[in-house]
Amino acid sequence: MTIEEKSRKIEAYCGAFSKTCNHCKLFNYTKHENCYSDGANIERNYAILFGTVEPKKLVDMSKAHAQIMDSFVTAFETVLDQIEEQCAVEVDEPVQTEYKGNEVVSNVDVYGLEKSIIRSKYPKAVDISKCTADITKGVEALATCQTGTGHDQFLTGIIVQFDLTFTIKAWTESERYHWLDFVSSQSTMHKIAQFDIAKQCHEYVDPGIISIVKAYVDAYNADPTAENYLRLLYNVPVGFKLTAGMTTNYRQLKTIYQQRKAHRLPEWKQFCSWIETLPCSYFITGKGGE
Repeated sequence: MTIEEKSRKIEAYCGAFSKTCNHCKLFNYTKHENCYSDGANIERNYAILFGTVEPKKLVDMSKAHAQIMDSFVTAFETVLDQIEEQCAVEVDEPVQTEYKGNEVVSNVDVYGLEKSIIRSKYPKAVDISKCTADITKGVEALATCQTGTGHDQFLTGIIVQFDLTFTIKAWTESERYHWLDFVSSQSTMHKIAQFDIAKQCHEYVDPGIISIVKAYVDAYNADPTAENYLRLLYNVPVGFKLTAGMTTNYRQLKTIYQQRKAHRLPEWKQFCSWIETLPCSYFITGKGGE
């Protein structure tokens, strides 16, 4: 009898799974009644499965088989636990972390740099398994091409996540960038009456304006009506700073850098200075190279 034939016979005879029996577990049985490893049915079960065998040999075969099966199941479960632990680490860890920040940018993570470099070579590859993460002249040419021509598409795969602290003025201007997305942010709508107004305002905000806003805060906290809250909200200066978690990609940063590196607002200049610290930043800035 072949192994396949024996397996089919086992399945037909035992037909079921037991939560407590490793033999049944392995073969995915749902009941233990007729399990061929059951000591009470050793002779009958082995005779049915494999033909008539002497009782003593049946007992010896069953014991040896049970030991092997128990060892196998234990080892298999240990391996599964190790795989689960390893996978959990690989999924949770970003590809690259701990990049520099500055006054406006912090908590930076970069993902997909190596994979995107590999995929930049797909258009001219027949066997993509041979594409490497080596930064070639061709990769550099694609990355630094003129914005809008589309050759730098692979930069879209290099994802950057960070916290960004901008004034309301700078936030308003940032909204023109479609792929600079909010993850979550601080809210004047929810918490304006709890903020330290002076601390949140940019240095260019007039102290007199800060005093006025503080007076509206005090008025609302003393009499928290909807009318007082609106007076407070609508008098918050554009120099009020808020922090948001953002997600974007190298291709969007390339556009931002080109348009904002010489901007009048100091926040944009700080943001562009931070861009220059990113790995392979010349993909974005066009400056230098490796």
